[in-house]
Amino acid sequence: MAIIPFGEYLPDLPALGNPGATVAKNVIPHLAGYKPLSSLVTFSGALTARCQGAFSAIDTAGVTNVYAGDATSLYRLTDVTWTDASQSGAYTISSDQAWNFVRWNNDVLAANVTDPVQKITMGGTTFGDLFASTLKPKARHMAVVRDFLVLGNVEESSTFYPARVRWSAKNDPADMDQSADTQAGKQDLLGTSRGGGWIQAIVGREYGIVFQEHSIWRMTYVGEPDIFTFDEVETNRGAYTPGGVIDYGRMVFYLAEDGFYLFDGITSIPIGKNKVDLTFFAELDASNKHRITGCVDPVNSVVMWAYPTGNSAGGGDPDKIIMFNWTTNSWSFAEVDTQLIFCSTTTGYTLEGLDTINASIDALSFSLDSRVWTGGETQLSAFDRTNKLAHFTGSAMAAVLETAESQMTRGQRSFLTGVRPLIDAPTGTITAQIATRDVQNAAHAFGSAITLNANGICPVRSDARYHRFRFNITGGFTDAIGFDIDDGDVTAAGNQ
Repeated sequence: MAIIPFGEYLPDLPALGNPGATVAKNVIPHLAGYKPLSSLVTFSGALTARCQGAFSAIDTAGVTNVYAGDATSLYRLTDVTWTDASQSGAYTISSDQAWNFVRWNNDVLAANVTDPVQKITMGGTTFGDLFASTLKPKARHMAVVRDFLVLGNVEESSTFYPARVRWSAKNDPADMDQSADTQAGKQDLLGTSRGGGWIQAIVGREYGIVFQEHSIWRMTYVGEPDIFTFDEVETNRGAYTPGGVIDYGRMVFYLAEDGFYLFDGITSIPIGKNKVDLTFFAELDASNKHRITGCVDPVNSVVMWAYPTGNSAGGGDPDKIIMFNWTTNSWSFAEVDTQLIFCSTTTGYTLEGLDTINASIDALSFSLDSRVWTGGETQLSAFDRTNKLAHFTGSAMAAVLETAESQMTRGQRSFLTGVRPLIDAPTGTITAQIATRDVQNAAHAFGSAITLNANGICPVRSDARYHRFRFNITGGFTDAIGFDIDDGDVTAAGNQ
């Protein structure tokens, strides 16, 4: 028989006749099937509490800086140790909120709606209040749009404005006092139809994209007197949760209340409909939807969302990651316990930190001015459930791929004697399981795992009308393409 590809992950479709896979666990979708997903490896010490936001940036000297925040503190990473970088006095951020970070030149800004917006100069040791103006708004969300710091869902003078956008003076993020001279100003987004609701996220670039719960706005700089115009480019659809909005290049991926979308600045394109949307919402612990976070793995052209399911033992912590490859329009998922995921850059070393490499400077493999020691490579990262920074750099996770249900002999029962997995795994272990049934209203269950013989075949003896296959991969692999069944391994077993 011809090669049967695993196909894309399509759990929302019926198993019978499904053109793709019903399970694609702990793998990355790829043009020719699936690639392995590396496991999490702990990198740092622990924060004092659950991480509620993290950020990585490279300063003007080419050095990577990593920051994180929990309910009461902000931290900076030195080698593998988190150092408290909070201003004098503690912060107060509720459990359903997150720290929002942006970069402004060589500064990193951090915001939440209960504390003053904070600033630290990269390479510095302590955060401090950003605003020097009379107006000192607090904000759930912020972004840099052209030459302006833009805040959304704000608190001003103890009054909350969840649909307000406020922007700073041009080229001065510390000045929020509204003025025609400085171009600082505000806009309240009312929305049409059902109303826009709370601002959930702001994406910054040469124009801004403002996500409300039920609307999406394009924020365009026009200069005096209006400064910015706001066009409602999507009505009745917006961001389901702040952490579900992920910006990369010219693309913005987001989770709406009816599924996953790609927004190109003008139009929202559904990417999960009839594929994963129904399965995702059936699994999601909606009471903890604020714990959803996302990031991009640019190496594999994959965007990821970490989310808590109803089966999570982490008290709302995410226990699954769903992945979308935007070059192949295909999905997969992983079962990983995290607090959040984010895209970081590899960190450098201090002189003291170099002792962990070699105690002798003369024995180092590279000169001290090499970029090897300053870091800067993009990597997929997370905070684990012990409040520690971890990277997806470990060994390949144990993977599972399940096929659709099919009739091996059209219109008849089939007697199957062997299946050959087409999985490149020189150092890994592959087993196969088969589930069968004769009628569609009967239950199915997978049998015992079958190992490969010397010919690369999993020998079986299976007599049924409908078959589906599960392949388990441990110890790593390079590519998982599909499987085949030799003509001599399957025969018609009648039509009874």
